[in-house]
Amino acid sequence: RQAVLQTLVALASGQEAQDGDDDGGFRPPPRTDGPIAVTPVTEQVRKRLHGLLPVETLRRAGRGSAASVRHLAILLGYTHELEDVEALEALHDALSFAEGGEVD
Repeated sequence: RQAVLQTLVALASGQEAQDGDDDGGFRPPPRTDGPIAVTPVTEQVRKRLHGLLPVETLRRAGRGSAASVRHLAILLGYTHELEDVEALEALHDALSFAEGGEVD
């Protein structure tokens, strides 16, 4: 679960390496005064994942793994809006887990 969610996070983040990117080069931090610009492909991936992700199923399946819940929370941050109640419940679950995977 963790590896699959980690891969989906990489796709939705838009931070995957592009052709011609040098390894380890300096990249300035993104601007924080507005939405971070992403490529059209990344935007399309996010929209598609929003419609395809079974949030409630993933939420239940990840409850035993702090890393899986953390990756799900990051993924939902890329694919869902703050007004999405289902995503907010999953984020609540992520915040409720300690690093060891136990409920606080």
